[in-house]
Amino acid sequence: MANETKKLTVNLSSEIVDVLKELAGANHSSMTEELKKAISDRKFFSDKKAEGNRIVLEQDDQRTYVEFR
Repeated sequence: MANETKKLTVNLSSEIVDVLKELAGANHSSMTEELKKAISDRKFFSDKKAEGNRIVLEQDDQRTYVEFR
């Protein structure tokens, strides 16, 4: 089954729109693509949390455990 595209209208704060614009500019993409990536990333991390995994940020020898909401 092919992915069917649906049009969706959302209400976002100006701060969130600014973030989408910033990400789109930095990644040479559209705000729609950045929103899709954000939703996909959210799903990935949500699934991993449901499996009992933790999210860890690691820099050099320092680890920070992140609470995923």
